[in-house]
Amino acid sequence: MSRSVGVYYPTKLLDSKAYNSLTLKQIKIFTEFLLKRQFQTKGKKHKKSYSGSFTDLITNNGKITFSYKEAEKYGFTRPTFRAAIDKLVEVGLIDIIKQGFGGIPKDGKITGECSLYAISERWINYGTPEFIEAKRNKDKRQGRGWSAYHAKKKLHVVKD
Repeated sequence: MSRSVGVYYPTKLLDSKAYNSLTLKQIKIFTEFLLKRQFQTKGKKHKKSYSGSFTDLITNNGKITFSYKEAEKYGFTRPTFRAAIDKLVEVGLIDIIKQGFGGIPKDGKITGECSLYAISERWINYGTPEFIEAKRNKDKRQGRGWSAYHAKKKLHVVKD
């Protein structure tokens, strides 16, 4: 998916506790998520004076993908990207709609499924009793994912 040509940040977001709790790298990763938004450009809801939710016009909300491989292309390490996703979910800036997974089938090919993300507005209530908490579900399957891949790689190095 291509990136848009720019990003709009509502002043309310820039002044929020959620946004101001982020590190510079987390802000950059959040900006990359915002660049992946696609907007409705015609129709009843699209007006210059539109005062509804800023997520209302996102046509691909809940279908945004951002892979670890893509994050690496932008210069982010896997641990940095993982920590940023955790933080962005924690403060209510994004939600994980579908948890993806990586794995290694028996034929040795790496396969997986990308996570699907949504830009969230839970951040509006961050730091208040009304805030709805969310966390990423940890993948508890054994023998799958990148940790299994790297463990197998280490075994091959030791055996050689």
